[in-house]
Amino acid sequence: MGDFTRRLKHDLGQIQAYLHMGAPLSISTDEKERLVGDSLELMRRIDDLSESFLTVGLLGGTGVGKSTIMNALAGSEISSTSHRRPHTDHVIIYRHRSAESSPDMMNGRILSHEIVHDADEIRQIVLCDLPDFDSLVGEHQLKVLTFLEHLDVLVWVVSPEKYADKRFYDFLNKVPKASQNFYFVLNKADIFFEGKSIGAGYEELGKAMVRFEEHLHENAVTDPSIFAVSALEAGEGGKMSAWNQFGAFRSRIFEHRDVKEIRSIKAANLDVEVDRFMSSLRKELAGLQVVRKALADFIGDFEGEKELWVEAARDSFAVYLEERFRNYDVWMLSDPHSLVGPGYAFGVAAREWRGWWRGRGADGSGEGAGAGRDAAASLRSRFDRIRDRMAHQMLVQGLPSAVVQRLETLLDTDAEWEKAADRLQRFFELRVATYRPRPAFGFKLAQYVIYLVLFACFILALAGGQDAWRQLRDQPLWSGLLDTAGGAVTRIFTPGGLAALASYLILQVYVGFRFFAFHKKSLQRKMQKFIESLRFELVKVWEEELDLLANRMTEFDRELEKQSAALSALCEARLKE
Repeated sequence: MGDFTRRLKHDLGQIQAYLHMGAPLSISTDEKERLVGDSLELMRRIDDLSESFLTVGLLGGTGVGKSTIMNALAGSEISSTSHRRPHTDHVIIYRHRSAESSPDMMNGRILSHEIVHDADEIRQIVLCDLPDFDSLVGEHQLKVLTFLEHLDVLVWVVSPEKYADKRFYDFLNKVPKASQNFYFVLNKADIFFEGKSIGAGYEELGKAMVRFEEHLHENAVTDPSIFAVSALEAGEGGKMSAWNQFGAFRSRIFEHRDVKEIRSIKAANLDVEVDRFMSSLRKELAGLQVVRKALADFIGDFEGEKELWVEAARDSFAVYLEERFRNYDVWMLSDPHSLVGPGYAFGVAAREWRGWWRGRGADGSGEGAGAGRDAAASLRSRFDRIRDRMAHQMLVQGLPSAVVQRLETLLDTDAEWEKAADRLQRFFELRVATYRPRPAFGFKLAQYVIYLVLFACFILALAGGQDAWRQLRDQPLWSGLLDTAGGAVTRIFTPGGLAALASYLILQVYVGFRFFAFHKKSLQRKMQKFIESLRFELVKVWEEELDLLANRMTEFDRELEKQSAALSALCEARLKE
């Protein structure tokens, strides 16, 4: 017996450990709290198995004669009776003076009345007459069901009119007790003999007993103990009819049982109640297995399609960036100080012109923004498809809506998309805001050299051309330079000087424009490289977001695997016992 109770306590401990392990999929929060509370109560009752008295309860519908049976069993009138409708107003508890009153039974959750007796031959028996179950609804029925946990043996009383009542069997199936501790009494069996011969009465009684047993078999009571009685005849104290099994019934209820047998009866009832817990957990295990299979299939599909999703993102970003930068002037991203002389003037003029034109709204920026929203919507639909596909798979598997909602909460695509979109947007803005082409020092030096050469040629042309060049070559450096400069000044306003000045200015403008065009093409090439690198980096960010989502689903699967392993071990151990 000690091993049996230790096993029950171990099983309950495992059940409690699982319930505290995490949030079950198929068990609501309220049901989880109820199961935890009930398991603690069961643990306490297992500790109380040392009690050496047996609690017997009488259950039945209205008018089946429970009170009459109680009176006949106890030998005195302990509950009210009525010829029209026998009933009990309270739970009547009939105990020997040596049996201590149970505080759990007298806790006020259900009205009760206690009667103490001194009949030593039944000192180990506590009788309880319960209210008619078919007169109870809602909260009152729940209170009676709760009271039944204190009973070790249940006597189910029916009459010829009510042994086929569906409400009787519905109530029978709600009671968490071992069916081997059930006794069934067909009271008022004398009805079968009224106005009939003994043989005809026995035939009618036999048919009723067979039908009653068939009904019990249909409701999972495989080997019922059934007694056909007339409690009214037994209570009169005279000789009972041969068919009246009340004496055998009374002997079976009041037979002497040693402490070991009483504990065995109590433990069997507790074992059935533990099995009720296990039924909820087996349902949870089945749900876990279905969810894990669907989740594994989904993760496999997700990994298989990931490259397609990345390719879709690559195309979306390409369209977005092309639209975003199609009319975006590279001069808005760079400082024209990379140019000098007339080239710088062209750069400043181009920048100011683009600024004025953009201010009029003619730069195509609206189209770029629209394309960005379209690309975002395309990627958003991918996230929504994840949630919809998972929900569809769960519903196809027939999982409860609560499970589907739990998974939808896990795959909160709205929140995930907002995080992904926010990360992409911040990354994009940061890269654009910090982009600056590297300074082209060589390009700037080349401009200075060419402009200086043009200026030198202009001065020599003013000073006299080849003669000035020979003079500069033959004279000392500084005196030659001064003579050349003086000659240029004296000739600048001559027709030849003005022609040289015009040629010089035209060459300056032409060379400056060429430098401006070269610099712009260089910036465009750099911009294209920047766009390519930006697209590559945005795709990497998108891949990371997909990996995070896949990792979260994998972590969830590992959590389910851990729960499933714990439940499976518990259920297998329970089956072996």
